[in-house]
Amino acid sequence: MTRRRPTVSFFVFAATLGLALAGCSSDEITDPGSSGPIPPATPDGLMRDFELAYTRMDLAGYTALLHDGFDFKFLDSRRDAVQWSRDLEISSSGNMFDGNPGELFDGLISCSGVDSISIGELIRVTPWEQTGPDDPDYPGTEQALYQVSIVFHVDGGENIFTIGTGQVFYVKAEQVARHDGASVTGYFLHGQRDMRPAKGIVDLYWGDIKMMFLPGRE
Repeated sequence: MTRRRPTVSFFVFAATLGLALAGCSSDEITDPGSSGPIPPATPDGLMRDFELAYTRMDLAGYTALLHDGFDFKFLDSRRDAVQWSRDLEISSSGNMFDGNPGELFDGLISCSGVDSISIGELIRVTPWEQTGPDDPDYPGTEQALYQVSIVFHVDGGENIFTIGTGQVFYVKAEQVARHDGASVTGYFLHGQRDMRPAKGIVDLYWGDIKMMFLPGRE
């Protein structure tokens, strides 16, 4: 049972990775030269697929979007020691998508499991921009700021976690080999940077949700 119901309204500074094909997601389009889906061809297309996979709680679809070097940057200094990675992202997300229990801050915030996820807003508010080769965290990527609103329905729909905070998304283009020997350019989510919620709201970050469902969490 949830001991606290944080309600947060947030503006995410993040990146929209636009539509590769209008009205279609990458999990709906199959490359004739490959047995798998075509990777998103644009940043906005990647972010559209990100939204679909997250709201469907589709771990396979979400995993396919993550770059091998994926990293999440926590805002909270309490998490500075956590060396996040693609494997930890998949582990935490899989635990959450499977509806397993989660808790944070020694049980101050807890739930019996996430039943569904609703994204009210995932709006890019800045153009995509290249990061420099000397960027300390995400060199050679593209970044954008997003306005985001996400509701996690928990405890059989009896409670919610509503998160509001800024986010910066980082994407990277890679050449992906097809079975026919040709290659296509696809975009992958390389990183995500947490940001502080609006002043005066409950102090719950997206990073807290990730830690809440990480197996073996503290």
